[in-house]
Amino acid sequence: MPAKLTANGNDKKILWIKIISGLIFTAVIFAVGAWSITSWYERTLYENKIVDLQKTNTELLAQIKDLESQITKPKTVLQQNVERPVDNEALAYVKRVYEQFGQSYIELDYINWLTGDEAKKAALADGECRVLSACAPNGFYIQNKDSKIETLPLNDNVEILMQTYGHNPDGSYVVNQKINYDEFAKIFAADSDSPLKASPYHVNILNGEITKITEKYVP
Repeated sequence: MPAKLTANGNDKKILWIKIISGLIFTAVIFAVGAWSITSWYERTLYENKIVDLQKTNTELLAQIKDLESQITKPKTVLQQNVERPVDNEALAYVKRVYEQFGQSYIELDYINWLTGDEAKKAALADGECRVLSACAPNGFYIQNKDSKIETLPLNDNVEILMQTYGHNPDGSYVVNQKINYDEFAKIFAADSDSPLKASPYHVNILNGEITKITEKYVP
């Protein structure tokens, strides 16, 4: 009898071990399944969020493009009482060079370059001198009756020629030296102290755009 009772006791222990093992196995399977479902759910949410963000980004880009198409570039400012030849050449001081909406612009203050007796008389009339013989001692007079500024766009292929920008090996200036737009714009930067800011410039105007800029040499 004792041996039989022991065998039954062992059987019960084995049975409980199997039951507990089965429960543990079931719990593990359930946990793995739950984790898989959760991961799939989270991954689905993440993927959906990415799709939503991409859609939002596309919509924003479309709105930006639409807004850009509605932006009107600054119109050329045509000041009154400014003698500006149309599709011709003019002489002016450059007041500013800048870019806006991908377009380069230049602000001009038109002037007149007078020589000889005309220069003397104009200087006297403008009160720059008291006696005619003392007027325009250098043989020229720069007249600037109107200080109004005109803004014009620069042609994409604008040609820029300088007279006192660079030097030759002998120290003389390079005449009609070509420079690019960036080099020209640096001259007129806010923090620039270049003396070339004070130089007058010939500007060629064609169809409302500046096609050529040439520094005028001032003796």
